[in-house]
Order: sequence, then C-alpha cells, then structure tokens
Amino acid sequence: RSVFAVVSDGSQSPTNSSQPVSVRVTFSGVNDAPYIVTPTDTSVFVEGGEAVALFDQQSGGISVVDVDGVMLRNASVWIEPQPPMYSDSLIVPLHLVLNGSQNGGITLSGNGTQRLYLSGTFAISTYQMILNTILYFTNEDEPVPRRVGILVEDLEGG
Repeated sequence: RSVFAVVSDGSQSPTNSSQPVSVRVTFSGVNDAPYIVTPTDTSVFVEGGEAVALFDQQSGGISVVDVDGVMLRNASVWIEPQPPMYSDSLIVPLHLVLNGSQNGGITLSGNGTQRLYLSGTFAISTYQMILNTILYFTNEDEPVPRRVGILVEDLEGG
C-alpha cells in the first residue's frame, strides 16, 4: 500500500506546498494463537460410577476460537496433577476418530490413558466436536479433584 504526503506552510497558496511524496507501507500479519473457552460448570465423577463427560454439555461444552484461522493441526488433553499410573482415563468414542466419514479421520493416540493427542489438519468445528465427546473415568477408591489441560495448535503453530 502506498501513502502520499504533502507538506504545507498552512497558507492557501499552491506554491507554498511541497510536491507529493509517496511512501510504501508494508503490513505483515501476526498469528493469533487459538484458545479454548470452557464451560463454567464442572463435571462430577461419582466413585465407582460410569465414565462422565469431561466438559459439561448443559453449559454448551467447550469452544475453540481462532480469530485468524479456521483450521487446526493438533490438540492435546491431559490430567493434572498426574494421578497414579493407570487409575485415570480420558476416552474418546473410537467411531469418532477411526471412521473417516464421521470427521475426516483425525488421528488419535493415547485413548484410555491420562493424555490424549489428536492430530491432522481439520476444521476447528471437527476438533471441537471431538473434544466435547471426551469422557473421564477413574478406578481410584477415593478420587480427588483433577484439573484438565488442553492445548490446540493452528496451522501457523500458534
């Protein structure tokens, strides 16, 4: 983009103004990293109970927002603090990731473990749909509150 500048002494006379000077201005975009909006309500797991949805669907589940893109490259979800080995599980229903006609075939690793990793270049809405299906289960006798970490990465690495 070019901007033209003229300097004048303030009088109305055309002879008191400089010749127009062109200045080229270059704009370069900066990647804005995607972020997660989580529901305000928390999921409650009852000791000895069935797996529960990790993100409360009555509050609308989670939303993935990227102000400068519509595609993601990967996502990670993990449990904090790290529970005893094999006591906690994050679970994605397999038909959502293995059936390409459902979502384009996002690759899932770590299903049934304490850390999930989703990968593949797909629309934010596809990742968001899968993230909202994650279930939590523990076989601990006396479960304690947990935090869940989520990281999503767009095509520009943000």
